[in-house]
Amino acid sequence: MKLIVHVAFLALVPLMARGGVLMPCPDCGHEVSKRAWMCPNCGLKGEIIAQAAKELETKPKPKVPDSWVRADFGGEVCRALPVTMADGKFVVLPLEKTFGLETLLFTYASTNTAIAYGVPEVALDQPLIRFPITATNLLFATAETNICSELVPAAVKLGDAVGWQTVQPRALKNHGKILLKVRAGEEAHLPSTAHPYYKLLEERFRKERSTK
Repeated sequence: MKLIVHVAFLALVPLMARGGVLMPCPDCGHEVSKRAWMCPNCGLKGEIIAQAAKELETKPKPKVPDSWVRADFGGEVCRALPVTMADGKFVVLPLEKTFGLETLLFTYASTNTAIAYGVPEVALDQPLIRFPITATNLLFATAETNICSELVPAAVKLGDAVGWQTVQPRALKNHGKILLKVRAGEEAHLPSTAHPYYKLLEERFRKERSTK
């Protein structure tokens, strides 16, 4: 008699499962179909399983942090890796990309939602610019990775920068335009208050023009 009952119960298991995506039973944790009539392990009723399945489906899923920031230079787009440095969190880009820049927009790579950033800073000894950000859903790398953007050469290492100096957006825009003119051989000069690295670039561009 026991054997007959056991066989009959096994025959009912597929009917109790009724197909569908599996989930843990709310009562015993055994895998059970979301549309099951009852749990084949503990006998929990199907309506309770269905209610638990509904709650699982409507529960907000945690957002996966973005590893990349999308940087839009007024039409030209690249990806940048957000990094944690000793004094904060930043998006680091090649300084030259900001020459003549009118607009710069940072967004999450996955959702294209805008990311706010602070006043930029230019490295004192490398052609890099960094933008402070406080975005919460980003997966920050460390500066030691030496990977900060698709556009930054691998030879440029963040750890080598001895310091950074703030550059106001208007100066960033105007001084970048002056450097473009100098590189093109036009008569233009940076003001004495320009960032030290901008002055180094100005001198380098003039030398390059004189040797051509």
